[in-house]
Order: sequence, then structure tokens, then C-alpha cells
Amino acid sequence: MNPVAIPVTLFIMLGLVAIFRGPIGRAIAQRITAGRRRALTHDPDTAEHQHRAAELDELQRRLAEVEERLDFTERVLSERRQSDRAIEGR
Repeated sequence: MNPVAIPVTLFIMLGLVAIFRGPIGRAIAQRITAGRRRALTHDPDTAEHQHRAAELDELQRRLAEVEERLDFTERVLSERRQSDRAIEGR
């Protein structure tokens, strides 16, 4: 092994420790912890999620109402056709 390799490696390691203990290291640490906090606090029941769920419920209610109206209209038309056939058959 090269006799200069050990002192150079120690010098580089001390330099990295100094850099990461300073403001650059703190900034990197803050960024890492902020990312973890965002990942941990990601709640699916956010206000937007609740708003979308309420909107979906409203649309489902309206669709059910439209289906009821369609069923009623089909029944009325069917009854009318039957009464028209009964009149024509006389």
C-alpha cells in the first residue's frame, strides 16, 4: 500500500466531517427529515380528498334520481302503448 494513501484518506475524511458538521450538513439533514415528515404525514383524509368524496356522493345521488325518473318514464310509455293497442284492437 502506498505510504501517502493513509494520510490523504485521513485528510479527506476530516474534510468531509467538517463539511457535513457545518451548515451544508444541517441543510442536507433538514431536507431529509422534511421529506420523511411529508411521507409520514401524508393523510388520505385531506380536505381535498373529503371534498372529492362529497362530490362523488352527490353525483351518485343525482344519478340514482335520474335512474328513477327514467324508470318512471319507461313505465308511463309502456302503459300508454298498451292502452293504445287496446283501443286499436276494439
